[in-house]
This record gives sequence, C-alpha cells and structure tokens, in this order.
Amino acid sequence: MRRNNNDDSTFNDVTSDLPFILFVVTLLMLAVAMLWMNPVAVPVEPQDNSIRVEVEWDYGLTEREPTSASDQRRIEALEREEETLRPGHSRADIDLWVCQIEPTRECIGYNTPNRQTPLFKLDTDDLGWNGRDAKDDRNVEIVTGRRTELPAGTYVVNVHLYSPRSEQMPVVAYVKVLVNEGRPNQVTLERRIEFTHRGEEQNAFMFEVDSEGNVVAGSVVEGMDSMCIAPCRY
Repeated sequence: MRRNNNDDSTFNDVTSDLPFILFVVTLLMLAVAMLWMNPVAVPVEPQDNSIRVEVEWDYGLTEREPTSASDQRRIEALEREEETLRPGHSRADIDLWVCQIEPTRECIGYNTPNRQTPLFKLDTDDLGWNGRDAKDDRNVEIVTGRRTELPAGTYVVNVHLYSPRSEQMPVVAYVKVLVNEGRPNQVTLERRIEFTHRGEEQNAFMFEVDSEGNVVAGSVVEGMDSMCIAPCRY
C-alpha cells in the first residue's frame, strides 16, 4: 500500500504549527484576563445640557495690602511678568460636589473614580493657582451632566474649601447652576459664598426635578444646614 504524501505533508504542517497556535491562544487568554482585572474606563460622552455647575473663587486680597510673606512673593512674581493681581490668582483649593440624594445617592467630586458617574462628570478640577503662570487668570471647577435630562429626584450642590493654602479669609466663591441650559425650561441659580476657615463646606442649593426633567417650582432651597457631602476629614 502506498503512503499518501499529501496526507503526510498536511500532518507535518499542522504539528509544526501547533506550538505557534498554543502561543497565540495563551496570549489571547492573558489579554482577556488583563481586561477582566483592569476594566476599560467608560468613555465620557460629549457635554450635555441637563446640568452645568460652576464655582469660581477670588484671591482674597481685594482692597488690602499684602500682609504675609506668601502674599509678597506672589506680588513679586506677578511684577516680574508685568501682570497685576486679579481674580484667578488664588492659591485656595475649592472643591465642587454635585449629588442626587433621592431616590438614589450618586455624587461627583474630585475623588470619584474616572471623575464620572452615570449622571455627572467632573470636567475641571482646579487645585488653585500654582504661583508661577501669571496669565492663568481663572480659578474654576465645573461639573456637567451625562444625560439629555436629569431623572426625577432631589439634587444637592455643595462647595468645600479643601485648603486656603495661605489665602487670607474670607475666601469668596461664586456658584452658578444651569439646568436644561439653552432650552425653554432652563433654570439658572446663582449664589455668593464666603468661607471663613479651612475645611468648611457649605450647601449652595438643593432642588427637586420632576419626571420630565424640569426643576420643580418652589423646590429650590439655599444654604441647607448639616448637608455635608465631602469625604474629607477636617
């Protein structure tokens, strides 16, 4: 009986490729295992109009002479670049916290994983002026929505003075909330807040949203007491 040379050749090809096939399979298994252990972050969608919250703060030197060494160093740094002290040149680190507290509790802040939740994302986290770039003229932190409209529930906006970082008190912050920005049902909330000590947290607003994404008339409350959200201990 004659041996089929074609069959022998096919068998030899398969056996010679077997180590390579096993290697590729092993790599694929390792890749799957790595993805399972380190899941890919959920991508951030383009900015939506459901909510936009901003907090800006000033440098705390308005209408007064520099009274500390850090004040004087800052003035000298600005003079070298022929810049003047203005809002945005604040070393203070202020954090913004936006939450849905009813029917579920979902909060966004600087320590939120990936800086996003199903409802919100932290677009800008400002740690305060670094004292070097005199043209950096805005201290601002921004939270925006990730849905076309907010689901029904109760919402809270808090502002937290994480650290004054040598700024003299009071540190003044300006909070602005836009719900349904650019739409007929847009609601705008604005408030000025003064901080007098490190670690102070203040509630800017609490409001309710109905099933159609509208802010419920008469539901807005400012400055709620005992409404602490920030996780920091101080």
